[in-house]
This record gives sequence, structure tokens and C-alpha cells, in this order.
Amino acid sequence: MALEKTPSYHFGPFRLDPLTRRLTRDGEAVPLTARAFDTLVVLVENHGRVVTKDELIGSVWHDAFVEENNLNQAISALRRALHDDGNGNRFIETVPRKGYAFVVPVLEGIDADLLTPPAAQRLAAAPPAAPAFPDPAPAPRSNGTRVAAALVTACALAVGTFWLAKPSAPPGALARIRSVAVLPFRPIVLPADDEFLGLALADSVITRLSRIPNLAVRPTGAVREMSARPSEPVAAGKALNVDAVLDGQIQEVDGRVRVTLQLVGVESRTQLWSERFDAPRSNLFELEDSIADGVERELAAGRSGTAPAVARHVPAHGAYEAYLRGRYYWNKRTEDAIRKSQDLFRQAIEADPAFAPAWAGLADAHNLVGQPTEARAAAAKALELDPELAEAHAALGNVALFYDFDVAAAQAQFARALALNASYATAWQWSAFGAAATGRFDEAVTKIRKARELDPLSLSIATDVGQILYYAGRYDEAERETQRALEMDEHFVQAHVVLGQILAAKGDTAGAARELQGSGSSPDTLAIALARQGREREALEAAEKLPKTNPQRFDVFGAELELALGRRGAALDALEKAYRDRDGELIMIGVDPRFAALRGEARFQELLRRLRLPA
Repeated sequence: MALEKTPSYHFGPFRLDPLTRRLTRDGEAVPLTARAFDTLVVLVENHGRVVTKDELIGSVWHDAFVEENNLNQAISALRRALHDDGNGNRFIETVPRKGYAFVVPVLEGIDADLLTPPAAQRLAAAPPAAPAFPDPAPAPRSNGTRVAAALVTACALAVGTFWLAKPSAPPGALARIRSVAVLPFRPIVLPADDEFLGLALADSVITRLSRIPNLAVRPTGAVREMSARPSEPVAAGKALNVDAVLDGQIQEVDGRVRVTLQLVGVESRTQLWSERFDAPRSNLFELEDSIADGVERELAAGRSGTAPAVARHVPAHGAYEAYLRGRYYWNKRTEDAIRKSQDLFRQAIEADPAFAPAWAGLADAHNLVGQPTEARAAAAKALELDPELAEAHAALGNVALFYDFDVAAAQAQFARALALNASYATAWQWSAFGAAATGRFDEAVTKIRKARELDPLSLSIATDVGQILYYAGRYDEAERETQRALEMDEHFVQAHVVLGQILAAKGDTAGAARELQGSGSSPDTLAIALARQGREREALEAAEKLPKTNPQRFDVFGAELELALGRRGAALDALEKAYRDRDGELIMIGVDPRFAALRGEARFQELLRRLRLPA
């Protein structure tokens, strides 16, 4: 068992230091045999899950032949040392025929001198509590598999039942927090089809916290990355560049769902607040509402300004869970997942037609798959039901900008969305394009950088920083920012396409062709790269491979291709077709360097007039 890289651990009044092989209680050494100490380390390192007897014996006794009685003696010694009587104090849970689990929350890697005095006192004083959920009654031996599963569940549910007494953080500590990330709640023994629940509930809490003045809340898209690469809260907070992280566990038994939360300061590495919430599975809205109210109350205390009061509609049975599932799939941002989210949002609406967030979710899904008419109708319905819904205003802004070509109307909707939720990174992102389209480049750069500050892990936003700088003619900066996006994911096609456009604007035709031809480029970008190299026949062959099912036929890209082939009239024809087809990319042609050669053409200026863009 390798102990040299193991951090220290705190639980209850105890501190465990594997490196120095010391267990202390309130600073006083607790004597343990070598085997008992190593057994404790294995259990603590794996806190929250069942460690089988074979695992324990293999880790502690290695390849030596020992009887199970040796392990039993080590566990008994630990229980005596921890004053674990199995009743009021419970640290180690026995799972018959399986193994053992360490069932109290553990703070990892926190040095004693980093704990604030109140926190240190609570760690020392708060005793483990008996599980709030009753253990299941023994079942007949003939159902052994089901019994074992029930016992594993009971053990796992004990995790989080002990929690620090609600701390009173250092005076003003919570009010000084300026940014927070809500990590997806980690599941403990949830059914496989409930994988959505931890992220979906976190998404709802994010939405509520975003109403708090002077508090930046990382969006769901950013924290979703943390569920794909689990890490401890402080490390996640540093990656997301926030002051504090809300971390939690979610568990379910006998029709009830419990969430146990802690708010951790990233710099201080201390727990600032903790609480436990539970509600019937049939009423997930009640659970989310309680969590959001509790966290919002703590973070809003002592802060200048107050969150606007919102009259909340209580959704009908089944509507809220369908909505949570819909948001879970929508956040995946793949076409298949978005289509599935549409079905789930419709289920929520069918269960409760007056549930505004479900209509807003449906509008967002329609926008992402290019259905602006349906998006407009769904967003309008959401605002009819709840005029203060930020997501619905932003969805209408997207339709106004990229379909109606009405920059003023779009910016009004984005401004309203941000007044309601200043942490909505997507609204900042879309609003940046509206500002750039009309030549307000300083404003556009400020907005897209604000979006990146709020969602630092978004590849789309990182790429759009380079795109906006490209529109502004700041090509060197644009190239650096797009390269930063590619450092996050070298296979992100959108970033390669933008980099190709930037290099072309800088006169690096070979570099532009390299970017557009590689990285899984589509036939349209390949055709343009070939045309710029004078390979007309190959370019036209590539263009013939464009999907015939797309009514727009990549109109703006088609105009770029015609221009690269030296066909100015055909390029103008393609742009006018793009206007008739409502190709959303057309709104940027007034500032897009790809079409600079057409700006002196009367037909181009007339098109700008119809788009309500500056000449």
C-alpha cells in the first residue's frame, strides 16, 4: 500500500496523517497497531463506498496468508479507538458478506492551521449521528442477491448522514464571495436511469443563484465538465477560477431523495457552510426549491442588493422531472441529445402546460437545431407564463439576431436576459455578435470576454473570442485566442475553421488551406481551401458534395467559394439567396473580412440596408 503521496484527512474530532502514520483526536495521539492503522487508511481513502474484505486483506496484508479473523480484530481495534459504538457514534459500517465502509464525511488535504477556529471546534465537537434512514429488515436467504444489494444501499445511505453542525463562517466570509461554482451532485447508489439527477438539480440551483446581485455563477456547461473528470472541490474551484464551490452528494432510498451539501472556500480550503435536504422522490421540485432557498439565503446574507422576488409556479406531478431530464440532455449539446431533450420538454409541457421553464427549454432546443419559428413560439409562450425568465428572453434574442436580422430587437432581449441573470454566459456570447455586427467592436470584445470569464471551459466561447477579434481586424490577437481554444481541444473543428479564416485575412493562404482542409473539415470548407489555391476543378467537385437536403445549401459559404473563384456576381447572388433563406451567418457580412472585396458593390450595400446594418 503506497502511502507516500496520501494527504491528511479530517473526520469528526480526528486527524489522520498517513505520511507520518499518526491518528490524533483533538491533537492527542491515538495509539493503533500497524495493521489497524493501515486498515483505517484504506477505509478513509475509500470513504463513501463499500470496501470488500478481500480488498482490505490484499491492501493491508499484501500477499501474506491470513485468516478473516485478523481483519475482524483490526476493525474491532479501530472501533475502540474511534469510540465507535454503532449507535450514537458510527464511523465504520459493516455490510454482511461484503465488507466495510467508512460512513462519515471526510475533509481531505486540509492542514490543521488552515481551519478557522470555529471550524476546528466543530470538527472536534460534532459527533457522528445515527443514520436517518432505517436499515432494511433482513430478508430470506433465498433472495441473497437482492438482500446484498439492499444492504449495500443501506450502507451507502449512511454516508452523509453525519455532517458537520451548520457552521457559522467567519464574519462576512460568505458576503465576500464574488464567484461560485455548483458542482454536479455526486450520486450514491442511484438507479442507472437516474444519472441525470445530480447534474439536473445542480443546474436548477445554478439558475436560482444567478439572481443574486454581485455574484458570478458558473454555468452548467462549465461545471458539467467536472462530472466527466471528477476532482476534489478545491481543485475544481481553481480550474473554474471561483472563490467558492458548492459540492454535494445525492442518494435515494424508499422513495425519498437526500442531498448533502458543503460550501468550500477555494483559497482557504475550509468548509464555510453545510446542510442536508431531503424530500419525496415524487416531489423533486420541493427538494430543488429547498436547496436553492437554503443556499441563496446563505450567499445573499450581508450582500448589497437583494435577489428579485419571483412568484414560483409549482409544476404538476411528473413535469419537473421530465424538465430536469430535458435540461440534462440539452446540456450535452449533441444533435441526438438535443432531439431527445425536445421530447422530454414536450412531456413536461403535456404534464403541465403552465410550466414556463419547460417552454423556455423547448425554445433553446429548437434554436440549437435551426428551428427559429418553433423557437420563437415556445419562447413567447414561456414569457407569457413568466415574463421574468432570462432563458426565454435570450432565446427570443437569438431568433431576432440570426433569423430576423434585427440587431436592435435582439440586443434588447439579451439586455433583459442579463438584467435577470447576469451570469448567463450564452446571453453575453450572443450579444457580443450583435455588437460586432454593427461595428461596436470594443463592446463586442468586452462581452465575449465576459462570457469566457463566466464559462472558462466552453470551447465554443473560447473560439468565439478569436472570431470576434477577427471581425474587429485584430488578427494577431485573434490568432492567439483561437490557438488557446485549440490547446483545450486540438480536434475542435470550429476553432480550425476560424483559424483558417484568420490566416486567410493575414495573407497566409497556405496556412489557411491547412486549417480548412484538416481536422475533419466539411465539404464547404474544403472547397474554399482548394479555391484559394487556384484548384478550381477540385474545389467545384468538393462543392458538389454539399448536402442536397439543406435548403440553405451553405449559402454564405457558397458566396465565399464564388468569391474565392473570382466570381463576384455569383457571390452576390449567393448572398441574396442567403437573405431569402434566412442564413443566420449573413448578419455578420458587414464586418466579415471574407467579403471585404464586395463592399464597394451597390448590390452589397443594398443588402446591408435590408439587414439594417451600417454601410
